[in-house]
Amino acid sequence: TEPFLLLFFAFYLFIPVFYARRLAPDRRDLIDSTLVFGLPLASFPLQAALLHGDKMPLAWSAMAAAAVYTALAALELKRLGLRLLGQSHALLALGFATLAVPLALSARATACAWAIEGAALVWLGLRQQRKLPRWIGYGLQLAAGLAFVDGFEIPTDPTPILNGTFLSALLIAIGGAISAWLVFRADRKAPLATVLLIWGWGWWWIACAHDIDRFAPPKAVSDWSLALIAVTAALGALAYRRWDWRAASWPVFVSFALAVPLILRTSADNHGPLERWASAAWLLWLASSLFSLKSLFVRANPYLHIVHFAFLCIVTLLLGAELWHVAFAHLALTEVWIGLAALAPVAILFWLVLSRNGLVRWPDGDTAERTRTQLLCVIAAVLGLAWIAALFTEGQPAPLPYLPLLNPMELSQVGFLLLLLAWYRRAESDGRALVSAELRARGLSIAAFLLLTAITLRSAHFLGGVPWNDALWTSALAQAALSIVWTVAGIAAMLLGKQRGSRAVWIGGGTLMGVVILKLIAIDRQHLHDLTAIVGVLVVGILLVGVGYFAPVPPKLKEETA
Repeated sequence: TEPFLLLFFAFYLFIPVFYARRLAPDRRDLIDSTLVFGLPLASFPLQAALLHGDKMPLAWSAMAAAAVYTALAALELKRLGLRLLGQSHALLALGFATLAVPLALSARATACAWAIEGAALVWLGLRQQRKLPRWIGYGLQLAAGLAFVDGFEIPTDPTPILNGTFLSALLIAIGGAISAWLVFRADRKAPLATVLLIWGWGWWWIACAHDIDRFAPPKAVSDWSLALIAVTAALGALAYRRWDWRAASWPVFVSFALAVPLILRTSADNHGPLERWASAAWLLWLASSLFSLKSLFVRANPYLHIVHFAFLCIVTLLLGAELWHVAFAHLALTEVWIGLAALAPVAILFWLVLSRNGLVRWPDGDTAERTRTQLLCVIAAVLGLAWIAALFTEGQPAPLPYLPLLNPMELSQVGFLLLLLAWYRRAESDGRALVSAELRARGLSIAAFLLLTAITLRSAHFLGGVPWNDALWTSALAQAALSIVWTVAGIAAMLLGKQRGSRAVWIGGGTLMGVVILKLIAIDRQHLHDLTAIVGVLVVGILLVGVGYFAPVPPKLKEETA
């Protein structure tokens, strides 16, 4: 039967050549696409049936067909002057040569052949501006996907990538991607180009995800998945940058959307997001993201500022998670050091953004400026929540001894307030202050008061032996220390108000003194049997006498600048 199949193959292979030769020279680009591209669709499945699906004989048949088409294309292009027919046969030669590889590894011939033929028909239909070949090509690619699914069997190939399942799905993906690009090139606004691109990307994901699931160790699946996302994003960014193909940039946005859950996944699988092979995967993601940002900038993508915002947040979160893991698992530090390690990248990012450092403004300063204030607000909110939580934390600085204010947690809390003050002053110098000077002063005063209270109670705990629990509120030592510290703070405010002629500052200090007096009546008098409480009351009284001498009344109300 084989000679008859080859004979009929030869008939229908040369009929289009003879037909084109009989046309006038200016009409030789009119070719019969049904014969040219329908011939391999009819003959190759018959050849597969004759060979009963044997892999290697079928692969050699594909190579033989590629050789025949190559020779015929060379003859048509160089001697016969049949340009379009020669290009068509050259395309089929390339398709059969490509087809030979998966056929040698898998007998899934139908899906591969239909995918390649479908892309070729799309090319021809667009070249000749004919709809029928194009729609046949789209249908063939859909049929290729259905044939792949229908003929799917549990693979037994022992080699990753070089196996029939991967290469067959990859050919369907390539066919879809090429068809999408051809349609896009013909009409940049065609929705079908986006549909075909999604089809191609989908099969790319199926091919790669299947091999990852089969061959990657269970603890490395997240690493390989991250690498796949990074490579896909880089390919999409390349297509977008080269052809200004907006739909091709979608994998870039997907890579950023999946980055946060992958930080958690790679951390769980590798006992840290940057441990073992996860560090290589994240390095690949970083390179892909930088390339993607540059590509979006080159094409003036309207969402560049959002991607840039997300990129800085993701890198900061990644570094924070790794530093948290190192402090917790490798160094076995206390919770204070662990928390500070996790928040260190956040604080550094805040300062870099605040100072407009070029490291966080790449690839475009104007783009970074669009989200600068929002980014500072988000970082300040994160650090602010941590700052509030630290007020209620014991703050054991081991292996260092506790010294009031000179310990890591309280120094970091003071540093956060200084960062906020620096932010306000820079915004004021830029003429874009977020809050008024009065509101800023009140906010910082309240924050300083809360921090001073926490430092006082923590000192009573570490230096006075008072347990860090509800006992602080019933401890004579802790309450006496609070009364004295609050009094000193109130007096300092009153003296400062008198010196600067500011009634607001003086009244603030006076209000705090009133709170101290109420506290003495309501709480401290219950501990007057304790020497510590007695000393505290005496010290407060002496300080009140002193302030009554130096600043007994608020300054006179007058016009003053902020």
